[in-house]
Amino acid sequence: MTKSNNSQLNICPFLGLTDDQTSHMAFTSAENICYQCNPNVQIKLTHQNDFCLDSRFKNCPVYVKGAGKPMPADLIYDEKEDQHFVPLPMDRRILWISAAFAGIFLFTTLFFFLNRESEIAGIPPSPSSFNPSQISTATAVLPLISPATQNPQATLSPIANPPLTMGTITASPFPTLTPTAPTSTSTTIIQLTGTATVPTPTEIPPHSLEVPIGKKQQYIIHRVKNGENLPTLIETYETSLEAILAVNPDLVIPIRIDALVVIPIKVLNPAGLPKLEPYQVTHDKVTISMLAEQLKTDLSLIVSVNGLEVSEELIYGNWVLVPR
Repeated sequence: MTKSNNSQLNICPFLGLTDDQTSHMAFTSAENICYQCNPNVQIKLTHQNDFCLDSRFKNCPVYVKGAGKPMPADLIYDEKEDQHFVPLPMDRRILWISAAFAGIFLFTTLFFFLNRESEIAGIPPSPSSFNPSQISTATAVLPLISPATQNPQATLSPIANPPLTMGTITASPFPTLTPTAPTSTSTTIIQLTGTATVPTPTEIPPHSLEVPIGKKQQYIIHRVKNGENLPTLIETYETSLEAILAVNPDLVIPIRIDALVVIPIKVLNPAGLPKLEPYQVTHDKVTISMLAEQLKTDLSLIVSVNGLEVSEELIYGNWVLVPR
């Protein structure tokens, strides 16, 4: 069994064991109980996975209501209901996703290769794709070659009414071609009409993830993707590990997929960097001064970090950096 200390801020501080409030199982377990509610009870495994053992614990209804409230009945551990819950490990998820992408790539490559080979070999479409009436009409219209004129040196003469044989496609000759010398007055003009439309790339709106924030010193709120780690982020944004840790003092290492990391752009020396926390606006027409009062942070500092005006209004979904 693996126990973990509750000092990590990405895990609910009220998660603990029956005999030890300061420790908990580092995975979903019936031994984990909630010390925020009264009485202290075991927690449903799916709720542990979604909130208690995740940085989203601040959104947990038990955490939000405050201490001393009873645990909702639907969040209490139920042995019969939870015995089938087995969270899929991350390495398993990556393995299945990789296998799916490999299968799609193999299928696409094979299809393209076979199609390309058919085009090079000049294989005609299947006869089943032709309409029989079209074949009969084509045979009746085109003139036939007389057996006596099969000599390649002989002149090709079309026959007026060629016989039709039911169920047999008779070979048809090509019409006699008479070359004509081009004259100075014959001119071929090809005119192209219409205007080409160039697609316009969609711009990411300001105050969004992955968009530089601030003026004098710029930051990025980055959501970690699969395959990324701290060395790749350091190389991409030309920063240093010390600078990232200075801005994110509670950062969990190794970083996890979907975790939010505030990255100072092109900063190697961490001296003077503030501790910052990403925050997403939950209402429309919220001024930065209202936000500073709501989040209990210094107005001048939040304005300076985000490069905003005091009276500037934010809308639902905007992201800002909150000094801590």
